[in-house]
Amino acid sequence: MEIIIIPIVVGLFMAMLVLTNSLISSTFKRRYLHRERMAALEKGVPLPDELLVETEALSKRPSNHMTAISGIVWTGFGLGILLARNFVDVNGISNDFHQFMTFMAIWAFPALLVGAGLLVYAWLIRDRPRA
Repeated sequence: MEIIIIPIVVGLFMAMLVLTNSLISSTFKRRYLHRERMAALEKGVPLPDELLVETEALSKRPSNHMTAISGIVWTGFGLGILLARNFVDVNGISNDFHQFMTFMAIWAFPALLVGAGLLVYAWLIRDRPRA
């Protein structure tokens, strides 16, 4: 069982590391653009066109496409674990695998609820037609 858990933990840690790095770098880029814009405004220099294009690109609200996909994946993961737990015959499996299935069934509910929450959030921020 330890052999299975180690790659899972390492994979989750790597994913969190990449996500954190991405968020930090985007924050630093926005700070840099803000400082550059404020310095230009204080000196009375017109803003360069490429700075305006980058600022407009950063200010656009991200689409809910990835939020919806993430919600579908998390909901499917939670439902898949629950269904696998209910359809696997526990009489013919080893005690270690039975404990693993119980552990996964416990984590199926948070995965299912996270997925449902992401789907609701994606529905709330969807692009609505303007009346």
